Amino acid sequence: MGLRIIRYFLCTGTFSKIFCPGYRIGWIAGDKDIIRKYVLVKQGVDLQCNTIAQMEIAKYLQLYDIDEHIERIRDTYRKRRDLAVDTMAKVFPQGVTFTRPEGGLFSWVELPAEINARDVLEKCLARNVAFVPGGSFFPNGGKENTFRINFSNMPEDRITDGLNRIGEVLKDFL
Repeated sequence: MGLRIIRYFLCTGTFSKIFCPGYRIGWIAGDKDIIRKYVLVKQGVDLQCNTIAQMEIAKYLQLYDIDEHIERIRDTYRKRRDLAVDTMAKVFPQGVTFTRPEGGLFSWVELPAEINARDVLEKCLARNVAFVPGGSFFPNGGKENTFRINFSNMPEDRITDGLNRIGEVLKDFL
């Protein structure tokens, strides 16, 4: 008997970050055998995706160039990311570190271990600025001194204003 090698192809993605975040519609492409099994699993998990949202996305894809759209938003997100990272470098106090993401929509911030990001958030909310505390991302606990900043959905002036406010609050904690 000879050795039989089977290679399966599977690729997934979402329209949430490139088209419309509220739709939460994804896509999958792959070999028919895998897709058939995937459909069975999905049917056991939920009844149906949002049909109207799927139809709207399909119509958009028929009428417009999605690759052109993605290039445009990549440029926008890159500009906002650079502004956010540069602003954090200027206004966040010593002892606060953050990522400079190569892609995506978020930067990860780490505070000194003794500072709880939820306490920082409470003070930030009083100044009308928010972030997502990092502890929520660790199901086994820990990392309460971290948080996630979204730089994608605000115009540049609001990014710098919000990060300046967070920087002021952080200085009170350090």
